Amino acid sequence: MTKQEFETRTLVKVSDLEFTCIEGVYMCSDVDKDTFCKLWVKMNPTRVEIAKARIEAERNAQRTRDLLWSIVNYGYTQAEYEADACDLLDMDQRDACRKVGIDLFDYTHPKFCKSVSDICGEVNKYLFK
Repeated sequence: MTKQEFETRTLVKVSDLEFTCIEGVYMCSDVDKDTFCKLWVKMNPTRVEIAKARIEAERNAQRTRDLLWSIVNYGYTQAEYEADACDLLDMDQRDACRKVGIDLFDYTHPKFCKSVSDICGEVNKYLFK
């Protein structure tokens, strides 16, 4: 079993030194790699849960980036570009902005909601920082 096979089956990243030890135990066992990895997962539940949480966090971060990209790559008309972002962005896009600290509202402005062009500028700053 290779290190990559082990990490794919268990979801846990291990160092080369740790894998050398794991591989030694595996080679001395009389079970196939799938069974071995299942047993290893049972013996290391905390590490597996941490790895699953990391993977989920990475997926959520990628979804947020994808939603932000959808804002700046929409192909707005001039009228849409000047419109209120609150009216034009969908709920998922607004949530993505909030997650990264982009406020849709300008409380000093009488209309309160920022324009799409303002939001696009802030999203670009975030994506290219």
